Amino acid sequence: MSTGSELVEPGRPLGRDSVYDANSYLLAAAVRDSRGVGAFNVIQIEHAEALVGAAEETGLPVVLQISENAARYHG
Repeated sequence: MSTGSELVEPGRPLGRDSVYDANSYLLAAAVRDSRGVGAFNVIQIEHAEALVGAAEETGLPVVLQISENAARYHG
């Protein structure tokens, strides 16, 4: 499912340029439950807050994505 040398199992220490591999768990659960997982590009904090609020309200997972360009723009 998830690939890349930057991925680290949750619970293990993160190294430089590493991220926790949470997506494989979300995707495996979605396959098991025959449902999808919404993934949304976040441009502003208000977008992230609204998406997380909806996910919490419904009890469903969501993947927030940010592009390198947006990260550079917002610093």
